[in-house]
Amino acid sequence: MKKTDTIPEEKYVFTDSYESLKFIGTRKTNSTSIKLISYSNNFIEIKEINEISEMKISKNHFHFIIYSGLHNVKSLYELGQKFNIHPIVLEDIANTEHKPKIEIFDDYIFTELRLINYHPVNALMDIDQISMILGKNYMILFLEQPENFYFPLFERLKISIKNNNPFTPDYLFYSIFDVITNSYYSIMEQLGDKIEELEDRIYVTYKNTNLNSIFSTKRLLMTMRKSIWPLREAVKKVINFDSDLIKKDNYIYFKDLYDHCVQIMDTIETQRELISEVYDIHLSSNSNRMNGIMKVLTIISTIFIPLTFISSIYGMNFKYMPELEMRMAYPFVMTTMALIGIVMLIIFKIKKWF
Repeated sequence: MKKTDTIPEEKYVFTDSYESLKFIGTRKTNSTSIKLISYSNNFIEIKEINEISEMKISKNHFHFIIYSGLHNVKSLYELGQKFNIHPIVLEDIANTEHKPKIEIFDDYIFTELRLINYHPVNALMDIDQISMILGKNYMILFLEQPENFYFPLFERLKISIKNNNPFTPDYLFYSIFDVITNSYYSIMEQLGDKIEELEDRIYVTYKNTNLNSIFSTKRLLMTMRKSIWPLREAVKKVINFDSDLIKKDNYIYFKDLYDHCVQIMDTIETQRELISEVYDIHLSSNSNRMNGIMKVLTIISTIFIPLTFISSIYGMNFKYMPELEMRMAYPFVMTTMALIGIVMLIIFKIKKWF
């Protein structure tokens, strides 16, 4: 993509009302938090912002803004006015059900990603939308609810400021990508452990595997694929686009990030094949177990066929049956039936039918 393909820089016309901006999705918090981190060499200032009008942006500092609570469209609208964010971009931010994407403008880069929290106990995933806007000397992070995933990044930021080498906004932009990608790695490891557990239940313990476990794992892998694919495409678009908002020295980080995304995609495909194999083996083991049960029942039925035949003969109501008057008739018949059953078992054993 060439530089001429960007959306030209212009001041967007905002209406006087924020009512046209609608929040779409599930409300996950009752409050809105706006944190402004202004920093430069040996300087850092952290403020909790109650009103957007209180926010002071200086060209002499870098600014990291964390906005959580997207249901407050009024503050979101005012923030868009302050930073000249396109109204359509604001609509995408307020829509938490929107698919991940990236859009590159002349004066900022906008991207939407998915933060996934996996709960292995109940095999559920919580998906939060994360939106980011990278400007010339600022980076805005939009969250559905207060999250702590960026806290390690914040600690690294403070160390860089102390060492007179503060992170630039584009490096913060990359770092959020990196944090989300690392969280995907962690989830894939947990899903890999779960697939191994399902395999062990079939191969080692021969326990019947619940189909719900297999299908839920397949759904989780599909969710991961739907999240990592747009992330990979977003990183690829950043790499192919020569933007003044990203320093040339920092492009190497995005290339490394792209390699990580490719690795995760390969891992997802491998695990999808493994879970499909587990499903096939589950069906085969169930089929073999059913065949074994039918085999036992068939042998039992076969043994009882001649015994049933003999007992049915002596169950008929004929008046003249010589054997009925014999003193040893009953023991003789019972012994004969037992011998027939034993002989048939020996024959089945010789033929290795069981």
